[in-house]
Amino acid sequence: MMDTITKTVRALGINATYLGYRYLIEGVRLAIEQEDVLLSVCTRLYPAIAAKYHSTPDNVERNLRTVISVCWERGNRTFLESVFSYPLTAKPSVSEMIDALADYCRSVDNPQ
Repeated sequence: MMDTITKTVRALGINATYLGYRYLIEGVRLAIEQEDVLLSVCTRLYPAIAAKYHSTPDNVERNLRTVISVCWERGNRTFLESVFSYPLTAKPSVSEMIDALADYCRSVDNPQ
Protein backbone atom coordinates (compact mmCIF):
# COMPACT_ATOMS: atom_id res chain seq x y z
CA MET A 1 0.00 0.00 0.00
CA MET A 2 2.78 2.46 0.88
CA ASP A 3 4.30 1.98 -2.57
CA THR A 4 0.98 2.88 -4.21
CA ILE A 5 0.59 5.96 -2.01
CA THR A 6 4.14 7.13 -2.72
CA LYS A 7 3.83 6.62 -6.48
CA THR A 8 0.49 8.45 -6.53
CA VAL A 9 1.82 11.44 -4.58
CA ARG A 10 4.88 11.64 -6.83
CA ALA A 11 2.70 11.41 -9.97
CA LEU A 12 0.85 14.50 -8.73
CA GLY A 13 4.11 16.45 -8.89
CA ILE A 14 4.84 16.47 -5.16
CA ASN A 15 8.39 15.42 -4.35
CA ALA A 16 10.34 14.63 -1.21
CA THR A 17 11.94 18.08 -0.98
CA TYR A 18 8.83 19.25 0.90
CA LEU A 19 8.18 18.31 4.53
CA GLY A 20 4.54 17.97 3.63
CA TYR A 21 5.42 15.11 1.28
CA ARG A 22 6.01 12.74 4.21
CA TYR A 23 3.05 14.17 6.09
CA LEU A 24 0.73 13.64 3.12
CA ILE A 25 1.83 10.03 2.64
CA GLU A 26 1.33 9.33 6.36
CA GLY A 27 -2.06 11.07 6.32
CA VAL A 28 -3.25 8.94 3.42
CA ARG A 29 -1.97 5.78 5.14
CA LEU A 30 -3.84 6.69 8.33
CA ALA A 31 -7.01 7.48 6.36
CA ILE A 32 -6.86 4.09 4.65
CA GLU A 33 -6.34 2.26 7.94
CA GLN A 34 -8.86 4.30 9.97
CA GLU A 35 -11.49 5.90 7.74
CA ASP A 36 -13.01 7.86 10.62
CA VAL A 37 -9.76 9.80 11.20
CA LEU A 38 -10.93 12.27 8.54
CA LEU A 39 -13.95 13.15 10.67
CA SER A 40 -11.66 14.97 13.09
CA VAL A 41 -8.63 16.13 11.13
CA CYS A 42 -7.49 18.79 13.60
CA THR A 43 -7.88 16.67 16.73
CA ARG A 44 -6.81 13.24 15.45
CA LEU A 45 -5.01 13.30 12.10
CA TYR A 46 -2.63 16.26 12.55
CA PRO A 47 -1.59 15.23 16.09
CA ALA A 48 -0.95 11.63 14.96
CA ILE A 49 1.28 12.78 12.10
CA ALA A 50 3.00 15.34 14.33
CA ALA A 51 3.79 12.70 16.96
CA LYS A 52 5.36 10.38 14.38
CA TYR A 53 7.56 13.11 12.91
CA HIS A 54 8.31 14.99 16.16
CA SER A 55 6.53 18.12 15.01
CA THR A 56 3.43 20.11 15.96
CA PRO A 57 -0.09 19.80 14.57
CA ASP A 58 0.09 23.41 13.30
CA ASN A 59 3.30 22.66 11.44
CA VAL A 60 1.77 19.53 9.92
CA GLU A 61 -1.26 21.48 8.72
CA ARG A 62 0.86 24.27 7.22
CA ASN A 63 3.15 21.85 5.38
CA LEU A 64 0.21 19.85 4.05
CA ARG A 65 -1.38 23.05 2.73
CA THR A 66 1.95 23.93 1.08
CA VAL A 67 2.25 20.64 -0.83
CA ILE A 68 -1.40 20.87 -1.92
CA SER A 69 -0.72 24.39 -3.22
CA VAL A 70 2.38 23.15 -5.07
CA CYS A 71 0.33 20.34 -6.60
CA TRP A 72 -2.46 22.76 -7.55
CA GLU A 73 -0.18 25.42 -9.07
CA ARG A 74 2.59 23.36 -10.68
CA GLY A 75 1.57 19.71 -10.45
CA ASN A 76 -0.10 17.28 -12.79
CA ARG A 77 -3.63 18.77 -12.90
CA THR A 78 -4.95 16.11 -15.28
CA PHE A 79 -3.91 13.32 -12.92
CA LEU A 80 -5.23 15.29 -9.93
CA GLU A 81 -8.66 15.45 -11.55
CA SER A 82 -8.54 11.73 -12.33
CA VAL A 83 -7.78 11.06 -8.64
CA PHE A 84 -10.83 13.14 -7.69
CA SER A 85 -12.83 11.72 -10.64
CA TYR A 86 -14.48 15.08 -11.29
CA PRO A 87 -13.28 18.48 -12.54
CA LEU A 88 -11.90 20.69 -9.77
CA THR A 89 -12.84 24.36 -9.76
CA ALA A 90 -10.92 25.23 -6.59
CA LYS A 91 -7.86 23.97 -4.75
CA PRO A 92 -8.86 21.03 -2.51
CA SER A 93 -8.63 21.28 1.26
CA VAL A 94 -6.30 19.00 3.20
CA SER A 95 -9.10 16.65 4.21
CA GLU A 96 -10.51 16.54 0.65
CA MET A 97 -7.08 15.75 -0.77
CA ILE A 98 -6.32 13.01 1.74
CA ASP A 99 -9.79 11.49 1.31
CA ALA A 100 -9.49 11.45 -2.49
CA LEU A 101 -5.97 10.01 -2.40
CA ALA A 102 -6.98 7.31 0.10
CA ASP A 103 -9.95 6.34 -2.05
CA TYR A 104 -7.82 6.31 -5.20
CA CYS A 105 -5.06 4.19 -3.61
CA ARG A 106 -7.64 1.72 -2.25
CA SER A 107 -9.12 1.34 -5.74
CA VAL A 108 -5.69 0.83 -7.36
CA ASP A 109 -4.69 -1.83 -4.83
CA ASN A 110 -8.10 -3.57 -4.88
CA PRO A 111 -9.59 -3.22 -8.38
CA GLN A 112 -13.16 -4.45 -8.65
